[in-house]
Amino acid sequence: MPMLDYRLIVAAAYNMGFVYVKFIGTHGEYDAVDANTVEQF
Repeated sequence: MPMLDYRLIVAAAYNMGFVYVKFIGTHGEYDAVDANTVEQF
């Protein structure tokens, strides 16, 4: 079974102590989004 590589974009709220996942996708999907404005979830 081939291993797929994924990319993750998160926003960290250090003062509140949590990380918000904004995007999970393949390398091709990642290349198609703007990391500064993406809101997948």
